[in-house]
Amino acid sequence: LVYFKSSIISLVFSDKYLAATNIIVPLSIAQISISTHQIIAAAWQGLGRPGVPSITISIAAGINAAGSLLLTPKHGLVGAAISIAVSSLVATIMISIWLALWAGNASKKPILNDRIANMGIGEL
Repeated sequence: LVYFKSSIISLVFSDKYLAATNIIVPLSIAQISISTHQIIAAAWQGLGRPGVPSITISIAAGINAAGSLLLTPKHGLVGAAISIAVSSLVATIMISIWLALWAGNASKKPILNDRIANMGIGEL
């Protein structure tokens, strides 16, 4: 992606959009990160904890707003793209750590292990 970004823009759109090549990498990072966040968010929702993704995405929105205010005036679209990438990464890291901590504590809860075993998943 880094090496072929100009070719991709020219092929998909046209040469008049080549200025957009600078934002492809940060926005690609953001998209991969937010996709990962959505998968983990679905796991939290399935566990009956929809508040966890709401908290992480709300914090990320605040980071994105602050980052956009700081970076966009000086760096334009690239600054906005970096702000989006950073906030997406923060959200994904937060929700991943939260899940890892929960999973470590869940193995100590026999009631939860019984429910998971009854679903055919096995033990945590």
